[in-house]
Amino acid sequence: ETAVLPSLSADGGMSPEDFRIPREKTAGAYADGAKRFEVTVRALHEGVKEIPPLAFSWFDPQRQEFQTTRSPPVALSVRPAQVVTAEDVVSAAPPAVQEQQSEREAGADRELSSESGAGGRSTTRRPMFSFTGADLAITTDIQSLLRPRGSVLASAGVQAIAYGVGLLTMLLALLSRRRALADPAELARAKELSAQRAAVAKAGKVTEVSDALRRLVATSGIHPPAEWDSFLAECDAYAFAPGGASRVLDEPMRVRALALADQLLKGNNR
Repeated sequence: ETAVLPSLSADGGMSPEDFRIPREKTAGAYADGAKRFEVTVRALHEGVKEIPPLAFSWFDPQRQEFQTTRSPPVALSVRPAQVVTAEDVVSAAPPAVQEQQSEREAGADRELSSESGAGGRSTTRRPMFSFTGADLAITTDIQSLLRPRGSVLASAGVQAIAYGVGLLTMLLALLSRRRALADPAELARAKELSAQRAAVAKAGKVTEVSDALRRLVATSGIHPPAEWDSFLAECDAYAFAPGGASRVLDEPMRVRALALADQLLKGNNR
């Protein structure tokens, strides 16, 4: 349930030059003992011939090492997209209907302005309602328009509080919606990562901090850097030495363990 989908471009996967890959994380759906991820990608040019193998890594607690599997490549045939130009635009009305409409509009213009040959006078039809030059203001008293309606509502402090309450309400609504739409498995995974980080901080022995770091890596699903292996190897050397099971964790090693845990959590949140 805590499995996460790694980046599709990781470990020689889809190149950003060949595929358009979503930047946001994909929340999978867990059902019937399996977790399914659906991602929409797009080929960017005709030279793309296949979907390359995608890597998935995880920590095997029995072997005490990371395992990686890859999907088989999928052949593709990419063709150029059709570009729609102005010549391809089709009008919704047939040409005959367009010509009739144009003639009706031209006839209406001629009726609005016509001349009579008998009297030599010109008569112009004007619209029934004309707002040219009309004064639509309710009042001409400028001072009454600029005068504040009330001293309380005009107060800058009250307005600032009103705006602040509105913004806070919007923020709380967004957070509530985001929490409601969050994947339950992702929330459980984040809770487990926080618990393991706390276990690293509270560890009193070398074996305890080593176990907490290994569980942290397994839950995150991220391949740790080289310094992780060297630090865990150092912890194992202390643990398997005579009396190592009861060896107290000194402060320098605790600081190093916390730094590694924070580094992994920072990479997981990207």
